[in-house]
Amino acid sequence: MEAMQMQMIHAFLMLCKIQNITKCSEILGISQQGLSRQIHMMEQELDTTLFERQPRGVRLTPQGELLRPYLEKSFSLYEEGLQSLEHYDKDRTRDLTIFICPGIHTVLGTKFFLAFDHAHPEINLHLQYVSDPEAENALLDGRADGAFLDWPEHTELYDMYQVVHSRLVAVMRPDHPLAGRQEISFQDLRGEKCFFPDSLHRKNQQFKHAYPDIYFSLERSYISNDYETYINLPKELGGIALSFEITLRNLEPGLVVIPFKEDSYVSLFYCIRNDRPVDAALQAFSDYIYRNVDVIAR
Repeated sequence: MEAMQMQMIHAFLMLCKIQNITKCSEILGISQQGLSRQIHMMEQELDTTLFERQPRGVRLTPQGELLRPYLEKSFSLYEEGLQSLEHYDKDRTRDLTIFICPGIHTVLGTKFFLAFDHAHPEINLHLQYVSDPEAENALLDGRADGAFLDWPEHTELYDMYQVVHSRLVAVMRPDHPLAGRQEISFQDLRGEKCFFPDSLHRKNQQFKHAYPDIYFSLERSYISNDYETYINLPKELGGIALSFEITLRNLEPGLVVIPFKEDSYVSLFYCIRNDRPVDAALQAFSDYIYRNVDVIAR
């Protein structure tokens, strides 16, 4: 029991009350996979089964019923301790570093993060705008408290909240040879002049892996992580900007948007490590994301 983390106890007690993994994970603000993993780790540590799976939820085993009052008392003492710490730290500030991949700034806007600053003057929020691999590396090595990622590679390590799910599109001038199509294929891009956000963007890497002959036939330009500027480049420079639908809100007149035939989407997630304690500052930022960002779909 000494090694058991308080977040596991919290998850256990909440699941005792809710008796449904889906609803409980929503209340706790973690994925169903993350909640199930915490309960499984707790059962492994105790070498017993705490819940029985039912068709419409879960219920405590006799062993779980025996353990519950002791953990309720422990967690109550823990919360009293947190209140004492909060009183001690009320005049102290906390630095919070969030790494952001391309696209999030365009989707959420500067005012979104300024509003958090205004609501939480005790937290020094530092935003780092980098490529998606750089953002994930920062989260993995501890330089980031949280990160916005485009299809993260190590999903088993994170609690994730989807912020964007939006279809991939091509932006071009009406006089472009492909502009009259209802849809285009990646095959249609062969030999074209194309703009990408940056060379390390994960969507670029996926394109390169899936269609290497087409990718290397392109006249490629890596211009900017600022999507509001980037999607309007074809108006003056010709060619095609590869983007996604949610970034088109500030598209200049005189440009044509054509979706891809392939089932190709960009998904962005807010992620925190599920194996590290979540302090008050990170919890406050995470709660702000969950409350104020609806999943943005196509």
